[in-house]
Amino acid sequence: MLPVPKLNGSTHVNLTVRDLDRSTEWYCRVMDFTVVRDATPAESGFTFRTLVHRQSLAAIVLGQAAEADPEPFDERRVGLHHLGYHVPERIDLDRWAAHLDAVGAAHSGVRELFLEAGYGIWLRDPDNIWLEFYWLNADYFMDRLRQRRRAERTAADRAKPVRG
Repeated sequence: MLPVPKLNGSTHVNLTVRDLDRSTEWYCRVMDFTVVRDATPAESGFTFRTLVHRQSLAAIVLGQAAEADPEPFDERRVGLHHLGYHVPERIDLDRWAAHLDAVGAAHSGVRELFLEAGYGIWLRDPDNIWLEFYWLNADYFMDRLRQRRRAERTAADRAKPVRG
């Protein structure tokens, strides 16, 4: 079996929005994204706008369909549940909460995530897409990874034929 190819952590996501200009303004004001490209591919039925976050280089491509569904996003439908952005330190969540307050973006405040996993802030964009800023408790996850690895080694050892 071949090893899994590497990822470098950079990402982009395409989000379908009802009003491209309204969503662009929101992502630039609230999350400090910058518009870097507009495109309307022939026969796609979409106008796309690429936004890049200056610090992380994460990208969001907002797409408005020529014949858009007027219903807001609902995470209970099949597809995207929410979009999460990791912050480097726990204190960064407090800084995000203060920033969101300053720009008038409604949010949950900093809350503890379930199962000691860390802390997060939740908010919604203009199309009701659920966004999360989160900080993970690395000790929690490293402990879980060690437990998983131990269990895998134990199972492998038990599966080995006994020599005798």
